[in-house]
Amino acid sequence: MSVQRKVILAFFSYSREDSEFALKLAKDLRQQGAAVWLDQLDIKPGELWDRAVEQGLASCQKMVLILSPNSVDSTNVMDEVSFALDEHKTVIPVLYRDCKIPFRLRRLEYVDVRTDYEGGLHKLLQVVSATAVQATIPGAQAGQIEEMDREGIEREQAQVVHIPKQKGEFESARTAKTQNSSRKLLIGGSVVVVVLGIAMLLMMLRKREQPPNPPVQEQKVQEQKAREQSASEEKRPSELNVGMAWLMQFLQAWQGPDVDALRPYFSNVVSPYFSLPSADWAAISNDKRTYFSRFPTIRYRLVRGPEIKPTPGGGVLNFDLAYDNIRSDGQRATGTTHLTITVALVAGAWKIAGIRERTVRQ
Repeated sequence: MSVQRKVILAFFSYSREDSEFALKLAKDLRQQGAAVWLDQLDIKPGELWDRAVEQGLASCQKMVLILSPNSVDSTNVMDEVSFALDEHKTVIPVLYRDCKIPFRLRRLEYVDVRTDYEGGLHKLLQVVSATAVQATIPGAQAGQIEEMDREGIEREQAQVVHIPKQKGEFESARTAKTQNSSRKLLIGGSVVVVVLGIAMLLMMLRKREQPPNPPVQEQKVQEQKAREQSASEEKRPSELNVGMAWLMQFLQAWQGPDVDALRPYFSNVVSPYFSLPSADWAAISNDKRTYFSRFPTIRYRLVRGPEIKPTPGGGVLNFDLAYDNIRSDGQRATGTTHLTITVALVAGAWKIAGIRERTVRQ
């Protein structure tokens, strides 16, 4: 008998300026039995830092986000949050210091440790350790398993209930099943033979009724097909060129700083809008106004794509952008992001009906 244990990690995302607090919180959670991942504790000497962080983030099901003015302004932290939300991971904000909570996180319930650290620790512990350990071995002795999810074991046992038959009953059932299978195969084979014979007869009769096309008529049919195919191929690049021109104009407006210049490119309701299920123009304009104030200088460069997949009434665009942004405090943020944009043709104009983003790891 063996006991299988499954550990589910909670990934710590924080700013370097908050390292001391993040380390204390992670150690306190571990002492209470929570399985958390923190770079200061879990990256071994000699490991590649960025690869270890990427693996830790990908393997976790939850994220503990330390909220402070520093983390809100950190590009790395916000990239990790975007990845977690896009991958449908549970993000647990921990309000460490007063700050303006990002738009995409305002709907999430947060843990407040500003005035009551112990109370916040207890509340956070309930969330990050609720599924920390599972054991699934039906019939195991209680003394052999530590920290099991009893409800999970009962479900597993309910799925592994075997009711053995008597030997005579088993043999009779197997014989009856074999005989039934043989009869079904015989009947099915006969039906297939009859259907094939009828189909061949109909094909022969149809062939006799249709006189062969004269060579001139057949040539005209082939020429017509060629003209239709050529017209279809000529139309396709034109559609792509329209989409490409629209995309380049959108990216110019996407660099800011004029929020109103983006209005013609968006539908009244965009679903999804990055990590939000949907957003109207009021929410979108407020989000972009905040972003443009943080980054007065924004530069985008198309590095791959766009790949355009036509859909009824519109299409889906996939492409990679290299960005070089300068924050209001003078710091620079660079990297590559992948955008997926769903567009729809509304009153003769392309409108964004959905937009999602993920960071491209290099």
